[in-house]
Amino acid sequence: MQRQPVQGPFMLRKFALALPLCLLFVPLCLAQQTIEATSLGTVTLSELAKQKYPEPLSRDIEHESQRRRPERLQSLAAAWDVQPAAPTIAVPPVSTRFSSIGSGSLSPGDAAGAVGKNHVVTATNAGIVVHSRSGAQLASTPLNAFLAIAAGDNGIYTDPRIVYDAGNDRWIVFGLRLPRYLVLAVSNTGDPLGAWTRYVIDSSKFANSIDYSRLALTRDTIVAVTYEGDANNGYPLSIHKSDLYSLPSSLPVKQYLAGIVNVPVSGEESEYEYILGEDETDRNSLILSRLDQLNVRKKVAGAIPWSRAETAAPQLGSSRKLDTGFMDVEAAVIRSGIIYAVNLTAMSAPTRTSIIWRKFDAETGKYLGGGLIDDPTGVKYYAYSSIAVNRAGGIVIGFNTFTAAQYPSAGYVYIDAHGAISNEGVLKAGETPSSTTRWGDYSTTVVDPTDDATFWTIQEATAENHWVAWWGKIAIKGKTRSTRH
Repeated sequence: MQRQPVQGPFMLRKFALALPLCLLFVPLCLAQQTIEATSLGTVTLSELAKQKYPEPLSRDIEHESQRRRPERLQSLAAAWDVQPAAPTIAVPPVSTRFSSIGSGSLSPGDAAGAVGKNHVVTATNAGIVVHSRSGAQLASTPLNAFLAIAAGDNGIYTDPRIVYDAGNDRWIVFGLRLPRYLVLAVSNTGDPLGAWTRYVIDSSKFANSIDYSRLALTRDTIVAVTYEGDANNGYPLSIHKSDLYSLPSSLPVKQYLAGIVNVPVSGEESEYEYILGEDETDRNSLILSRLDQLNVRKKVAGAIPWSRAETAAPQLGSSRKLDTGFMDVEAAVIRSGIIYAVNLTAMSAPTRTSIIWRKFDAETGKYLGGGLIDDPTGVKYYAYSSIAVNRAGGIVIGFNTFTAAQYPSAGYVYIDAHGAISNEGVLKAGETPSSTTRWGDYSTTVVDPTDDATFWTIQEATAENHWVAWWGKIAIKGKTRSTRH
């Protein structure tokens, strides 16, 4: 991920529409256009898995030596009056745990995953892997083989995201072919081992270059987001599910311009497409918007200061410190009209990184509570958080932990519907130091579609001096039967 500071809230030079129409409807012209995604044909994942591919070149696929930091970085937050809540409930156990994929050749890992009725699918920079729900590996193929925009293309494929649409029994993968193309893949059925139809979007239609990805589901659409690497403009892309699942040769895509680093809010029950980003005038707050009302910006305040200062984390067995990310909003989901979000913050006295979580009303932006996952002693750093909420209002937040006394590891906490937080659970303890400073850039936590109560999370931990993605199934006691279909 490479990002530079935004050059003002909106870069309006990308849209060249008919002059009379723009004069009448300036905001609409500048904020939205319809583009086309072109079909690349189908691939069958189980067949790809049978083929032999050369080992990827050893490289940091996102150019670590040139990685650009936003100039908007702040100083570390001072010692706070806000303290993390003391754990008052037991951490729910990991009932199923298995490794998925890792790489000593590629960094960062970028741990994305989705869970279906019969399969668990991982998407990382190293590849796509399908497991049974018990952890048996069924197929694996490199990312560039799965998303290839041309036969034998050995370009840089990165930042894969994946979601499972339970209502329609489909899988969707979104990734980038740097520096220009966005690739979307959708399973033709609910079987991820079968055929997938892939689409490519040429980003030169709206940006000079692209970097980083986001992916979310709503009731009727999928929302993918990418960013312009040179300017940090966010570009949400909306695709109607009915269009996507008909598998046309040319797919209509609504493309928006949404300003600085926006995250799409995921929730299959939501009729609206929400995006969430930072408030450029009040850096402790968020701005919530809908894609159909981008000019309506609702401020979401929070009780916890938010600093984006660059902060590297220590690790056992090496003097090499690990990148903890950009401190942006990392994930957001909606349940029953409430949005839940997580982001990282940098702190001082002593220096460390911590996770802010918050919930707020989707219609008004009213803050409804939240908290801090933090080690006030500064020994432990938290990074790369993700969040999911089940039908009862229970929350699991997954993350990485780093200390000078442990190898890079993966953990989680549970927060019940009343706001009581558990002690920290260990998904996977790291086994070796990491040989690269580039670690993230993200993780994934989801709710099991079979009961809408159990959680799954995929995080990275180290083995043999490199990252490995690990899955964990977290069962919650007292779960009820799902009403989802």
